[in-house]
Amino acid sequence: MLMALRIENNPKVPVGLSLLLAVQMFCAVFFLTDVIADMGESPESAGFPFHLVIEAIA
Repeated sequence: MLMALRIENNPKVPVGLSLLLAVQMFCAVFFLTDVIADMGESPESAGFPFHLVIEAIA
């Protein structure tokens, strides 16, 4: 409850939060396109490559 009051009183928080969300969305799109590109380049017969799993989690 107190946190909500502090956020409403500080006009800079929504701008900072909006910037953080924009950066996170950019990173998510970048990682997804990178994973898709890596999957299309060289399919391995031994199963799903470990680095693609790490990229997908990131």
